[in-house]
Amino acid sequence: MANQEHVDLLKQGVAQWNVWREQHREIQPDLTKADLHHADLCNANLFSADLRNANLNHANLRHANLFYANLIYATLNYAILIYATLDRANLSEANLKDANLCDANLLSTNLDTADLCRVNLIDANLRHANLRNANLSQTDLSRADLSGTFAKYVVE
Repeated sequence: MANQEHVDLLKQGVAQWNVWREQHREIQPDLTKADLHHADLCNANLFSADLRNANLNHANLRHANLFYANLIYATLNYAILIYATLDRANLSEANLKDANLCDANLLSTNLDTADLCRVNLIDANLRHANLRNANLSQTDLSRADLSGTFAKYVVE
């Protein structure tokens, strides 16, 4: 379960959250199973945050730093992740249906068995990403960089 202090602090606003993150770089925020649907997390520093099983449906994560974040089993349906940094994040088994990851950085990101149905990945950087068993049906990969990806994915 999430650290309620971390959840409450994040819900107070991104500006306060980012100041706290800057002052407590050594802490890995515990946001497991947090209900953050419809949250405005634009520009949030979620570096290395534990967001396993978190509800981020319809969340605004534009320009968010999710570098090394743990998003296993997280739900991000309709989430806005435009220009988000998800390098080396773990999105294994995550549900991202209808999410917008246009221009997002997903360098070496684990998307094993993730549901990316109808996701916008236009101009996204997916170099060296793990797309094994990912559902990419109706996903827009226009101009996405897929070099070096491990891509035994499912397209229906």
